[in-house]
Amino acid sequence: MTLADGSAVKPGALRLAALCRAGFESDLCAELAELLPGARVQSPQAALVRVDGASRCPRLDELVYARDLIVVDAELPALDAKDRLTPIRAALADAAIDGPVAILAPDADATKPLAPLAEALGRRFAQASGERGGAVWLAASTHALVGHPPPGGGAAFPGGVPRLRMPREAPSRSTLKLEEAFHVLLTPAERAALLKPGMKAVDLGAAPGGWTWQFVARAIRVAAIDNGRMDARLMESGLVEHHRVDGFRYRPPKPVDWLVCDMVEKPSRVAELVARWLAGKHCRAAIFNLKLPMKQRHAAWQAAKAMLLPALGTHRLRARQLYHDREEITVAVVPVVKR
Repeated sequence: MTLADGSAVKPGALRLAALCRAGFESDLCAELAELLPGARVQSPQAALVRVDGASRCPRLDELVYARDLIVVDAELPALDAKDRLTPIRAALADAAIDGPVAILAPDADATKPLAPLAEALGRRFAQASGERGGAVWLAASTHALVGHPPPGGGAAFPGGVPRLRMPREAPSRSTLKLEEAFHVLLTPAERAALLKPGMKAVDLGAAPGGWTWQFVARAIRVAAIDNGRMDARLMESGLVEHHRVDGFRYRPPKPVDWLVCDMVEKPSRVAELVARWLAGKHCRAAIFNLKLPMKQRHAAWQAAKAMLLPALGTHRLRARQLYHDREEITVAVVPVVKR
């Protein structure tokens, strides 16, 4: 394999591409460099990170800052604006991609204008019925990356951008963060086993109730912990108990199925709190946000992770910067669920 600058890499080495939130390219580069020593990791443009000479392809769930990840089978840097389809189809055929193809552009100001082009091209592949799907990412109007998903599959939503509808009854848009977390950080088997009517949850920092709403919509009872006012319609559901107490001091009288937390606090303080809940067996599963500092974001996550790991036991830890997150990441701790 030869790179764009003419240098050679080891036979069998991989080229990868990953999408992230604009502004978090350096954080994604840092974790890819840690996972893939010896590879060349760089961000040629906003919201896109490239890896050349990788010895392996990581699973998407190994990465926190990547919204989506592909193994690059072909790069088409000089597409003819009059006929992009022919070379794209040829590249897909060469890569033995015969299934559905997601065509998109990085979610950045410079590439957002490419969305109509990506949609138009995508319609040409909408009827693909093969088993091996792939992706075409438009770095520019005449520059495309063609590839396939990593081991274990790609993002739950193409490009990691979900098309979730804001529920009319939900009291705040933060509800979409938890809904996305359910889709991205839980498997279908985990959603079926852990989100059953009649279960019990604790929502720390609940007001006005965006996260609480997700549980109420699933007929799950919630202890909403916040000194602020909860949404009146949620309280009328009969499924919510509002406790005006300190979220860092509250503990349920009996273990609950879920702990969720979206409090604006230092990530170390939230991680320590969740670790205490897990160590004390106060909850069966947890989803929480860590608000990252402007500097040393990756280091802050590593420090929080170190606090959580000793309390995990047999639980699984997953973290991702979701589409609906801002300067934060969302973390899930879930028990092993039998299929």
